Amino acid sequence: MSDYYEQNNLWDRELTDQEKERIILFSKMIPGDVESILDAGCGSGTLTNSVRGYTITGVDRSRAALKHYQHKQVHGSLDNLLCFDDDSFDLVVCSDVLEHLPVDIYSKTINELKRVSKKYILIISPNNEDLEANQGKCINCSTVFHINYHIRSLGVEAIITLFRDDYAPLVYTYFGEPWSSDPPQKYSLKRSLGKGYKHWENALCPLCGTIQEGDIEYDLETDKLINSGLDGFFNHSTEVMILFACIKAKKKFCDFEMFSSDKNAMLSEKKIPDISVFHRQYIDTSNAAFIKERSHFYPLTSYILKNSENNWIDPPEESPFECCFFGDNGSQFDHALFVIPFLHKGQTLFITYIDIELRETVQVNSYCLERGYIHLLDIVFTGSNESKTVSVVLPDELVPSNEGLQFELLIKGKKASSVPIPFLEFYLDKSPSTLSIIDEKNVDFLEQPYVLTEFANYKPLLAGQIIWAPVESYMYHHHYKCLYWNIATLAEYQHDLICRKVHVKEMVSYKRFLQLNAIQNRLGDRQKELSQGQSKLGEDLGKLGEGQDTLRNELLLSINDIYGVKESVYALSNTVDRLLHTIRHPLKVLFERVWSRKPEILPESLRGKKHLLILTPDVKIDRRTVQMCQSIISRFDIRCTIIAALKDEDTFTNEMLQVKRINPHKTKKYRAPVGAWESEAEFDLDNFYWLHFQYLHMAMEENIDCLMCCDLPVLPAAVYAAKCKSVPLIYDAHELYPEQAIFPENKRELYTRVEREFVAYPDLVITVNDSIAGEMAKRYGIKKPKVILNALDAPDTFDIHHRYNYFREKLPVSEGTKIVLFQGGYSPNRNLDLFVKSAKYLADSNVVLVLMGFGEYQRDLEKIAEKDHMLNHRVFFFPAVDQSVLLHYSASADVGIIPYPHTDLNSYYCTPNKLFEFIQAGLPIIAQDSPELNRFVRENNIGNSRKMESAEDIAVVINNYFSEKKDYRQQLLHLREKICWSVEEV
Repeated sequence: MSDYYEQNNLWDRELTDQEKERIILFSKMIPGDVESILDAGCGSGTLTNSVRGYTITGVDRSRAALKHYQHKQVHGSLDNLLCFDDDSFDLVVCSDVLEHLPVDIYSKTINELKRVSKKYILIISPNNEDLEANQGKCINCSTVFHINYHIRSLGVEAIITLFRDDYAPLVYTYFGEPWSSDPPQKYSLKRSLGKGYKHWENALCPLCGTIQEGDIEYDLETDKLINSGLDGFFNHSTEVMILFACIKAKKKFCDFEMFSSDKNAMLSEKKIPDISVFHRQYIDTSNAAFIKERSHFYPLTSYILKNSENNWIDPPEESPFECCFFGDNGSQFDHALFVIPFLHKGQTLFITYIDIELRETVQVNSYCLERGYIHLLDIVFTGSNESKTVSVVLPDELVPSNEGLQFELLIKGKKASSVPIPFLEFYLDKSPSTLSIIDEKNVDFLEQPYVLTEFANYKPLLAGQIIWAPVESYMYHHHYKCLYWNIATLAEYQHDLICRKVHVKEMVSYKRFLQLNAIQNRLGDRQKELSQGQSKLGEDLGKLGEGQDTLRNELLLSINDIYGVKESVYALSNTVDRLLHTIRHPLKVLFERVWSRKPEILPESLRGKKHLLILTPDVKIDRRTVQMCQSIISRFDIRCTIIAALKDEDTFTNEMLQVKRINPHKTKKYRAPVGAWESEAEFDLDNFYWLHFQYLHMAMEENIDCLMCCDLPVLPAAVYAAKCKSVPLIYDAHELYPEQAIFPENKRELYTRVEREFVAYPDLVITVNDSIAGEMAKRYGIKKPKVILNALDAPDTFDIHHRYNYFREKLPVSEGTKIVLFQGGYSPNRNLDLFVKSAKYLADSNVVLVLMGFGEYQRDLEKIAEKDHMLNHRVFFFPAVDQSVLLHYSASADVGIIPYPHTDLNSYYCTPNKLFEFIQAGLPIIAQDSPELNRFVRENNIGNSRKMESAEDIAVVINNYFSEKKDYRQQLLHLREKICWSVEEV
C-alpha cells in the first residue's frame, strides 16, 4: 500500500476544480484569531500551498508528496506527532485523510490531533461515501479494492462523534461535485454479471501492484433494465468540511445562546427578503440555484444545463423578464436542455413560458435509453405576451438515463429561434411557496454585524421539498448544535434532516421491481435465443430439451424470491451460456461427450489410496495446514492435495502431498449444471470471495474421498463441492474471521451471514482454541467445534537442554545482556511501536529488545527507535530465519513477548503461532492480558500477562519480570511435552 502513496503522478499535477473550491472555502473558514496551522496529512499541499499569512507546518508519510510541499514539512505518521508539544497550533486541519487510516492508527490519530491543537480542528472528508460503489477490479489479477484506498465512510454525525468529548462543532458545509455512483442494488447486479466496477488511471492494485486503466465502464443494458425503478435515488455532495473548537474558543467564535430551541434561524450579512420552498422536480429559471454547467448522475435537484453545448442565453437588456431564454448563443448545437430527477412513472410535465410573437414552433422532447429522444408536444406561440402553461403526461415506456429525465427544447429544422424565447418554469410537481419570517434582529457574529432571521418551523408534507435562501447564510442545526453554512441552497441540509429517512423505503420497492423485471426480461431474451437455435441440434442432443425445461421452471420459481435477484441472474447467465455453447457447437459437444476427458494418471504407488482435498485461501500456506496433511499421510496413508491462491514456493511437497495453485487468468470459473445442489440462501459469492468460482472449478475437477477447507473464504466452495460429490467435509476455522477490524462493518456483517449459513453443512468443525470454539457455538447455534491447537514439534536438531546464544554472538550485545524477543511479521496492528518505545522506560540498562521478523513496517519502527536514540543500542532488528532453526534462535533470548492489542474480538481470542514456538523453545513469555493467552501463560505459570496499552505498560511488565527473578524452566519443560503437535494430531 505504501507504493500507492509514492506515485509521483498522484502529487505532481494541476489542481482540480473541486480542490480549488476547497481552498476558497477553507480560507473563509479559518477563524480570525488563528496564527499557526498544522496541515496533518498535507500530501503535496493542495490545500495549504496557496494559503499565506500564517505559520504553516505540514506532516505526511509520503516522501513523494512532500517534494511538492511549500511550507515547513515533517515526514512522519499522524498517530505519532511527538515532535510537537501539546497545544502547538491554533488550528489543525486534516483533509481527506481519516478515510484512509487503518483501525489501529485511526483512534491514535484522532487523539494526536486533539493533543496538538490549541483552539480549532478542521476536518475535510468524503461525505457519506458508498465504499463498495467506488471499488475497482484489478485488470491483472482481478482483486477487488477501493480505487482510492478508502476503508471507512464518514458523514457529519460520525465526524462530530469522533471529537465530541473534547471539541464542539462550530460550522459545517458541503461542497464538490455530487458522487457519480450507481445505487447499491444496481452496481451489485452489474458486478454479478462481471461489470460495474470503477476505473481510475492512478489506482494501484494492493495485491499485484498493477497500475489500472482509466477507461469508464458502461453497461447500457443494465441501465435500461433498472432505471425506471430507481424511485428517487440521488447522489449527494462528495465532500464535507467541519470546523471544531475547544469550549473556550467556541464561546469566542459565536454566542450560540442567541438561537432559540424551538425556532429555525439563519445568520446572514444581508437581510433575507424571503425563504422559498420548492420541490426536487421544480425549476425556476430566474434563480441561479437551478443553473448548472455540467450534468450529474442521479441529481438531488432539477436544473437547466447552461453551457457551450446548449442554446440558453441570459435575458436581453430590453427584456422585462428575469428568466432564461431559449435563443442563439453561437453554439454549434441546436437545442436547450433541462434535467429533472426521476421519481416514478406516470407524472405530468408542466412548462410555463411567455407567449411571445413567434412563427416557429418549439418541440419538447425527452430522452429515453431505449428509443433515443421521444417527441412529447409542440408549443405554438400566438403573441399574447401572457404567461402560459402547457402540460403533457410522460409515456410509461420512457426509460430515464442515469442523469435523470433529460428534456430538450428544439426548433425543427433550425439551429435556434430568431427571437429569444422566455421560459419561466419547468416542473413535474409544482409546490413553490415561502416560509413565514417571525423575527429579525441585528447581532454580532465573527466580529461583524449580521442579521439573525427566525422563521417558522418547516415540516414538509413531501420528503422531496427543499428550502432555499437567496443570500449566503448560516443556519442553526438544532441536533448538532452548530451552524450549517449555506453556500448555494439548503438542499444538502434538507437531505440531512429528511430525505435519508425516505430513501431506504424507496429502495425496497426498487428491489421488488428489479427482481420481477430482471428475471422476466432476461428469461424472455434467452428463451428466444434458445428457440432459434433448437433446430440445429440432432437426436444425440435430445437431453438438451429436458435441461431447457428444467432451467425454465427453476427460473420461474426464482421470481418469487425477492432477495435472490443477484444470484438468480448470475445462475441464469452461467447456465444459458452453457446451453448456448451446446447449440452453437453441437459437434464439439458431441465429441466431448463421446471422448470425455481422461482422468489424471496417478503413479502406480498412489493408485487405490484415499484422497483428501484441502482448500485454503492462503498464498503462504499456513504451518497448521501442512502439519495436518503430514499427520494424515503418516498415520492413515491418505494422499493429500492442497489448492491454494496465486503463486508461492512450496518446499514441503512430495509424492503424497501436492499443491495446486489458482491462477486468476487461467483457472476457469465453475459453471453449475442444471439441477446441481445449491444452498437455500442466496449470496453473491463472486463478490464475497473473488476466487470462489475458481476454487469450486478446481475442486470439482478432483476425484476425492474427503474434503477439508481452511478458513471462511473457501467454505462456500467447499460446501458446494462436498454436496455435489457426496463426500465428507471438515471445516477448520483458523480464526474468528468475520470479527477482524480490517474489514468495514458491512463486510463483517456479510461474512457473519455467510458463515452462519454454511457452517451448518460440514460433518466436522474444528478450530484453534476454546474461546473461538465457544463463540462459534453460541453465535451460530452449532455443536461446539473440536479444538486442535496450533502447536508444533521441535525439530530433531533442537536440544532443549543446550544453551543457545545466537543473538549475543551476532549482535553487538554483551554476554550478560538480557534479551526480550518479539518474532514474526511486522505490521501496525501488533503494538510493535509501543514495544519499541518502551525501551526508553526500562529500568535495567542491561535489558535490550530484539525484533526478529519481516515486513515493510520495519522502516517505521526503526525511525521510532532512532528518534529515541535506541536503535542498535537497546533496540535491535534481526532478519527472519528459516523454520528449521527458528527455535534455536528463540531459545537464545531470555523472554519472549506477545503484545498484540485488542483491536477486535478475533485478536482478543488469538493464540498466535509464536506462543507455541516460545513454549517449544523453553522460553518464558510476557503476554497481553486476554483469555487464551492467560490460559497458557498464567495457568501454567510460564511467565507474566497484563494489559499493555502504552509503552509505559510494556516497560512495567518487562521490569517486573526481571525484578522477580523467577525460574520458569521446569514448568516449560513439563508443558512442552503436553502442548506439541505429536499430542494434538492424536
